[in-house]
Amino acid sequence: MNMKNIRAGLGLWCAWALVSAPAWAVVDVLNQELFNSNPGGSYSVLGGSSFSGASGYTGGFGNTTEDMDASADGIGGGSPSGAGSFQGSFAAQGVPSPETGTLRITDAGFLTDYATTYPGYASYSLGFAFYASVVPADFIITIGNGVDTYLYNALSQVSGGGWNDIWLNFSSGWIGSGSSIPNALSGMTYMDITWSRNGTSAQQFYVDDLTLLGNTSEGGGGGGGGPSAVPEPNTVNLLGFVALMGLALRRFRGFDKGLLAT
Repeated sequence: MNMKNIRAGLGLWCAWALVSAPAWAVVDVLNQELFNSNPGGSYSVLGGSSFSGASGYTGGFGNTTEDMDASADGIGGGSPSGAGSFQGSFAAQGVPSPETGTLRITDAGFLTDYATTYPGYASYSLGFAFYASVVPADFIITIGNGVDTYLYNALSQVSGGGWNDIWLNFSSGWIGSGSSIPNALSGMTYMDITWSRNGTSAQQFYVDDLTLLGNTSEGGGGGGGGPSAVPEPNTVNLLGFVALMGLALRRFRGFDKGLLAT
């Protein structure tokens, strides 16, 4: 038995397996609004909103803690930006009265057929940083086109007293025309982020670092966790097998030396 030939054959097989194995999942930032400067009319207060404090773009107060593109291992982004944000606050009340305000987004970079505009990804995730001095009474994301409307209740992702990372999963959690959004925002023309007053005290709310991520794996998703770059299951199995082959080669070398010694 020629130990050198066995080792060479195993080495060639492992190299072929590594080349032909599924690639690691890659997460890229596809579009992002950092609110470093006033983005203009694509981000505005929806008519009928009842913000009683400042509303609209504000410089100098931005997200400094939530890294919305931390999972990107391919094309990165710029969050946490910290330079500015969109504000929709409520002033203190003497007489209790309901108040609700909405940030309307018509940015075409977020409202498009993702598979056409950003091809090559198996899944897409949308996230943003949200500052809440108190937990609002409700927190709803609405996506629509004037005919079809989808609603997502993200209140469970909000804690009071700081910045929160909010993630939307396009394949589940939506109420409206369907249980999920077909082709991830294809044909949608607006996105509304809406929150309501909780109590009579002065309350501050800010939106920052709106981020669209593309994941080459079907495993990418939102709903509180954001996408993660992880190896495909077959790749994990392959890495384990390669480790076993390495151990086997070491044993063959030891056996070979034993034969030579005798």
